[in-house]
Amino acid sequence: MNPRLLALPALALFILAFWSSGALDVLTDPERLRALLTDSGPLGPLLYVLAFSLIEPLGMPGIVFIGPATTIWPYWTVVGLSLAGAVGAGIVSYIAARWFLRGWVQEHLPPRIRRFTLHAEERPLRTVILVRLVFFLAAPAHWALGISNIRFLPFVLGSLIGFALPMMGLVYGTEAVVTYLQENGIDEWVAAIAAAIAAVLLAGYLWRRGGGQ
Repeated sequence: MNPRLLALPALALFILAFWSSGALDVLTDPERLRALLTDSGPLGPLLYVLAFSLIEPLGMPGIVFIGPATTIWPYWTVVGLSLAGAVGAGIVSYIAARWFLRGWVQEHLPPRIRRFTLHAEERPLRTVILVRLVFFLAAPAHWALGISNIRFLPFVLGSLIGFALPMMGLVYGTEAVVTYLQENGIDEWVAAIAAAIAAVLLAGYLWRRGGGQ
């Protein structure tokens, strides 16, 4: 019997059990996630990487995990664990897209991301690094690399290299914002969040104007 036929129902059962256990509610609530990681002791880092790896490919922003982590661990620990989680998320997506969801991914993949993987077979390592630097943790980038012709080892190595610098910047920025929000009142919180949203919207507008579509 084809192992994939056994893997599919096993995966479905795992997702169902995960959903019904209420774990997703914890992972999407920063305060509850922080409490879980703090109370888990030595298992906290492992749970963090596992949650990052399994949930981020579904479109959950990585900052949801990184924010609580910066209040628990030192900067470089958060960078290392988040980098491991990001690569893990890529591996989960790589396996799912290549073995189980290739047709669905090909139908729903944004054309602009597909263009970055056109020459993947000629320059696999360079392609992965470029995709990670440009799209970082975007879930469609995980899936695009999964259906490409890139082998597993260049995929993992390229992801590790491509994620490194952006992850250091993201953790540093997130830590600074979290510290700022903790030291100021609710008015400053709202202002900071509004500024962040405005910055994201402006970046998206400039991306489209520059031919990113």
